[in-house]
Amino acid sequence: MTTTRATARGAPARGGYRRAVVAFALAFLAPALGCGAAVEEVVVPPPPAPPDLEIAHLTDLLTSARLNWLVLVRPAELARVAWLDPLLTRIFQHERLDDLRLTTGVDVRRAPELALATYEGAPDDAVAYFVRHDADPLAVERRFRERLTKLDQRATLGHQLTFVTGLVGTSSLGFVGAGRGVAGYQFGGDMARGPAKIAALYAQGRLAGVPTALAPDALRLASERLGVAPLEAFLPGPFEGDLAQGARGLFAASTCVALSLAPTPAETLALTVFVGGDFASTEGADRMLRLAFDDLGASDLGHLLGLHAPRSEPRVTSSSDGLALEVELDPKALVAGLTAATSDDVRAFMN
Repeated sequence: MTTTRATARGAPARGGYRRAVVAFALAFLAPALGCGAAVEEVVVPPPPAPPDLEIAHLTDLLTSARLNWLVLVRPAELARVAWLDPLLTRIFQHERLDDLRLTTGVDVRRAPELALATYEGAPDDAVAYFVRHDADPLAVERRFRERLTKLDQRATLGHQLTFVTGLVGTSSLGFVGAGRGVAGYQFGGDMARGPAKIAALYAQGRLAGVPTALAPDALRLASERLGVAPLEAFLPGPFEGDLAQGARGLFAASTCVALSLAPTPAETLALTVFVGGDFASTEGADRMLRLAFDDLGASDLGHLLGLHAPRSEPRVTSSSDGLALEVELDPKALVAGLTAATSDDVRAFMN
């Protein structure tokens, strides 16, 4: 009796030890096991989105290889010149531009940058039309695909980079979308190796060693001489055949020809024509360029464009890299002449 009472009062029974150990373990491990206490949820953040594909200049997507000519326009800059709007509307009626916006999803009047180029190719030349826009890039691509009567290919080549080709009737069309705001279109030519596919390769960084449109020395120097203007045009040399006889034969020795048009505070259009090349050994080269402008002004085309009655006296300067002619023109006469000379081409392009 004595032993039994001592065991009951002095120490827990064997089962009591077990219960005490289990209770201690549960109290210690409960937070880790989520028992009896709230557990903070660990949220793993999603990986960061890739940065936007940035295209600094549209010409960074265009190659200089087999380039026939290149025109660069800054429509938004021209649209800010109030006195120009009624004149430009004579060439590009707002109804046409509205139709183009509905067809492509892009309002070119708001475009900060536009490039139009042609490339020599087989079986026919390719026309490249690239535009920087503020529209939804997916909607712009969808509008292009909706025009196709047959979709040949659609490929996602990287982040914000797509390439599409197809047919409208029997005509081949290509499209490249790069970044959030650049769309490129190709009409005709080889879709597998034409300007749209080349632009996609430039955007991928796979043509780092291939010169872009204004990278060759002659065109780069011409671009620098012109400066930044709302409208610029470039023709790479060498020139052959009838074209070599241009500017009283100066084109035959020229590396390129470039021109720019810019509105002035006097409400005229400043025309600059640059003929690239080393004319240091050509006696009277500057006078020949001045006379060539007079020849053009006296022609039927010159009268149509108002070149026979410029607003300022043409001025020619020479440098080690070429000749430059600067003159101010009557904008009304120039636009009226361009409207008459290009109305059919503009209508066809809009269509």
